[in-house]
Amino acid sequence: MTFFSCVGTGVSGTSDLETIYPAAVRYLEAQRVPTAGRSERPLRYELAWLDNGGSEAARQAFLQQGAQIEHPLRNPTNEGLFRAVNDVWFRGRGCRAPYVLNLEDDREPHPHILAHGGVHGLQHLARAIRLLEEDEQLGGVRLKNEFSDGKIAAAAAAALGRPVPWQRPRGGGGAGYQRHCMELSSGFVWGSFSMAAVLYDRERLQSRVGL
Repeated sequence: MTFFSCVGTGVSGTSDLETIYPAAVRYLEAQRVPTAGRSERPLRYELAWLDNGGSEAARQAFLQQGAQIEHPLRNPTNEGLFRAVNDVWFRGRGCRAPYVLNLEDDREPHPHILAHGGVHGLQHLARAIRLLEEDEQLGGVRLKNEFSDGKIAAAAAAALGRPVPWQRPRGGGGAGYQRHCMELSSGFVWGSFSMAAVLYDRERLQSRVGL
């Protein structure tokens, strides 16, 4: 899981990260326990954080509060979110895992997900990984509803000449899903690609989309 914070765009350094970090860790810990009666593999994870333009003192102060982050990184200036994403996901400064999950600093896992985590909850990440393993056309699995979903589905259906079909994992069970892949000229690329609450196949994303 990756976190990004920045200074100079109306965000005050680590203040949002201090809110989202504990909620994110609770969510990940709940995902570590396979759902009762299912065979999902236990989840292993590590955290990477890149601070854009913040001071070294502020970075150290956050870590000294007890944040357990395997890859605490810093860029001395804020050169934008996607420069930071490339640094952490693709340039070897943070991620080595096959899958990467990003949470924007202003997002937290929804309370009902946390309340129903562990053995009684849906294992969102295990199911998303299963879809990525079984469907090579997928680059990522979005773990949230978005206001643009209906518009994206309509635009994709118009391009296909039929409704976007629902897919099911091989062998049944798991989560039903639709594939969304939008042309750059569609106006809906933002909804098809998202930085918030999406699990990506990191190497697949790099090879097909690039920096």
